[in-house]
Amino acid sequence: MTLKFHRRISFKLARAGVILAFILGGLLSSIQVYFDYLSHEKDFRDFIERVLQAARPPAVRAVHTLDARLAEEVVTGLMQYDYVHQVLIVDELGQTLAEGAKPVADSNTGWITSSIGAIYRTYPIALQMESYHQLQTGRMEVVVNMDKALEPFFNRAYYVLIIGIVRNMVLVLLLFIAFYYMITRPLISLAASFSEVNPEDPGDRRLRLPRSHDGDELGYLAQIGNQFLETLQKRLEERREAEETLRDSERQTRQIIDTVPHLIYAKDRNGAFVFVNQALASFYDRNITEIEGTDHHSLHHLISNLESVRFDNEDREVIDKQKVMFIPEHGLTDIYGRRRILQSNKIPFRFFGKPCALIVSVDITDRVEAQSRVEQLAFHDPLTGLPNRNLFYDRLTMDIARSRNHGAYGALLLIDLDNFKNINDSLGHSVGDELLRNVAKNLRNCLDEEITVGRLGGDEFTVIMPELGRTPEEAEQNANLIAAKVLSELSSPFFFNTQEFTVTASMGVALYPDKDANTEVILRYADTALFQAKHEGRNKMTIFKAEMADAVSKRLSIENELRTAVKDKALMFYYQPQVSVTDGRIIGAEALIRWNHPQRGLITPDEFVPVLENSNLILTAGLDMFTQACMQVKEWLDKGWWEEDMRVAINVSPKQFYQPEFVEQIIEILQATRLPAHCIELEVTESVVIQNVKDTINKMLSLKGLGVRFSLDDFGTGYSSLSYLKRLPVDCLKIDRSFVTDINSDVNDAAIVSTILAMAAHLDLEVVAEGVETVEHLEFLKENECDYYQGYLFSKPLPAAEMGELLRLQPKNPK
Repeated sequence: MTLKFHRRISFKLARAGVILAFILGGLLSSIQVYFDYLSHEKDFRDFIERVLQAARPPAVRAVHTLDARLAEEVVTGLMQYDYVHQVLIVDELGQTLAEGAKPVADSNTGWITSSIGAIYRTYPIALQMESYHQLQTGRMEVVVNMDKALEPFFNRAYYVLIIGIVRNMVLVLLLFIAFYYMITRPLISLAASFSEVNPEDPGDRRLRLPRSHDGDELGYLAQIGNQFLETLQKRLEERREAEETLRDSERQTRQIIDTVPHLIYAKDRNGAFVFVNQALASFYDRNITEIEGTDHHSLHHLISNLESVRFDNEDREVIDKQKVMFIPEHGLTDIYGRRRILQSNKIPFRFFGKPCALIVSVDITDRVEAQSRVEQLAFHDPLTGLPNRNLFYDRLTMDIARSRNHGAYGALLLIDLDNFKNINDSLGHSVGDELLRNVAKNLRNCLDEEITVGRLGGDEFTVIMPELGRTPEEAEQNANLIAAKVLSELSSPFFFNTQEFTVTASMGVALYPDKDANTEVILRYADTALFQAKHEGRNKMTIFKAEMADAVSKRLSIENELRTAVKDKALMFYYQPQVSVTDGRIIGAEALIRWNHPQRGLITPDEFVPVLENSNLILTAGLDMFTQACMQVKEWLDKGWWEEDMRVAINVSPKQFYQPEFVEQIIEILQATRLPAHCIELEVTESVVIQNVKDTINKMLSLKGLGVRFSLDDFGTGYSSLSYLKRLPVDCLKIDRSFVTDINSDVNDAAIVSTILAMAAHLDLEVVAEGVETVEHLEFLKENECDYYQGYLFSKPLPAAEMGELLRLQPKNPK
């Protein structure tokens, strides 16, 4: 490529130099001309003054003697000067003695003279005798042509300007030549050298410049250019390697995507498939190559126009608005005319630079049908098929009322499997589930049809035995027979994968009706009897007796005291620090409830929290404790002890969480205490999740929108945790202390903790390990990249004052 002359840098620099030279030269010349003008003006004034002073005496004599001839000589003498245009001598009577004038001549400089001042300047001179100072005998007027007077000045100015212009032109030429040889020519050479380089493969080609430019900017530019070419060559080689790796990766990704059972495909704005996986091809019973380029409607005639239009509209909305669309449930007819239910995610996607919609569809037909069956069996336990808690309560309430009306006695049998948790922990939940199903089957098989067998949850079963007798003694005798039969049936071994298991059970029996006892009281009686059976060694049945009422009374007493404690706000929080595994900094704390009993002192949660839960006092206490924790953290925050990225973890009970106004209550407390929502982390357990997954997620999302965090407490102890984890908007998992305690000695616990940590890292979740008590525990957590821990290794739970002091002493975290 050849550059035009006026586009070259040398020309541009010369042009800029000319402009600057002309401006500077013009400015300097103007200053010189101006000062020359001032000098010339002064010299001229001095000179004209001398001339007029010389002509004045003869003019005076001529006027005094009225000598016209002498006056004429004076006029003629003055008119000899080129710049004198007119002379007039007049006597005291105003009569002209002599007069002379020159004709007006054309001048090229008249406009300049007129711009400076008047062309004609008049000098009036009074003519009087020296001895008669008060007597004026006449006057003389001399008119000077200033254009003629300034003619020498104009000539000099002309030459000054001409010389300046010539000098500037010579300077321009010299600058152009210098710029051309110093800049333009080397740059053209550099550009030519650059144009010879193949950008796709520079190879060994490099930029060339004469050695004279090694130390200047052009040499530096060439050096940088060569470094760039070397880097480019290296990057191109890396790119070719990366492209080859990418092609291998694409092949592997394609293989992986084709093995995924879900429908994965991409469509352009016109609804045409641009990419499909093998699952979609199988769905339509076609080859992948046959599908690409077609659309839903053209694949088979059974799909309705409505379905096709809906798909296209949704896909265009995803592409045009660049929005992610989640469709939890929609229908699609397959090529065999069967209606399939899909769950789809549609996201904006670019396929080889072309805007598309990427769709991942999961066939949930079986799940939806199963859900329908579950909804039909809303009052039955999904694992065992037995009546669940709701149906059990209804039937027990009805039978108590019927027994009271008919004058008969029935009994409630509460069954709890002994050491069931050990089976779950040691053999896995699949074995535990099979055991529960086997227990349910045996209970149904050994009992009459009129007896209701139910499952309250976990390993707790119930048996409602109606009309056992007309007297308490007869009812108790028959209840003993049935309970013995149940114990015998449950003690029979069962087999799972050729492995034999034997399970025992503890049972509590409560007869009804009992005075005015309602369903809750009867259940409490049975629970008290069950507790007694466990206390006496398990694998036995105990019937509730009057003397056991003391235990119930004790619980009622605790309940009454708790009501007072809740009313008086005697419950308090102790705070156990949560610490970073990597640097040992406190990153937050878990708020642990305590009861400062006026007589018994500090009571741990294990003794009174179940009473709180059963009596519904947890609803009031939970809000009070949440408010207390918020106020405490706000106080630490205002003092500068609690940093912005810290959080306080607060347990939420299932009853509290499923209150309809739970979200609004939390928001009101946060607003009242003015605590930032991100300082709060609510801990929920699996029991909260599994009761109503949809409602749980909705509430969690509402609070997360404000900044509240969520953690899943006691993770790994419930058999449903993993199935719900991917759907829950949690930020953190808490590993239960039961796994941490033996991680250095039990390979199973170590494997479980390692798996949880790896899974959390993959899901981008934080992890807090509970119950860290030894350095060995901490070292294991460090090696497996756990985020945080809490436990007696760092600190036991502390009162608010001691926790505040601990926070105060911690150095500030450098941001």
